[in-house]
Amino acid sequence: MSKEALLGFSENEDTTTYLGIIYNSLGIAYSKLNLPDSSEYFHRKALEERIQTKDFRYLPVSLIKVADIEAAKGNKSESKSLYDRAFFLADSTGNRQEEVMALLAIGKWKMNFEKNFNDAESDYLKAESIAK
Repeated sequence: MSKEALLGFSENEDTTTYLGIIYNSLGIAYSKLNLPDSSEYFHRKALEERIQTKDFRYLPVSLIKVADIEAAKGNKSESKSLYDRAFFLADSTGNRQEEVMALLAIGKWKMNFEKNFNDAESDYLKAESIAK
């Protein structure tokens, strides 16, 4: 499917951003089809592509998606590290939408892994403030 999507681009066109978008879209589609292995594969491909091409606009989204996968597997430290990287990158680049996404994910992580509802609420309130 990725190759089919790429057929719409010329050989001389820079496809680096598009590859990350295509992989991310496929990851989301497979998730909705309840095919977690395929979803994970494409989310990891999107992350790899965005790191390799230094696509900082969308990198936090991929970090969050892979962190979600790690969290679902119970990998506490790996998921937290990825969420923190996503927030740091979004914050340092001024990407407010992805800052909100990262704070919501970090809050959820704190509730699930640490049962720290006060810190989670603080993250949610900060996300709400940024979103406004």
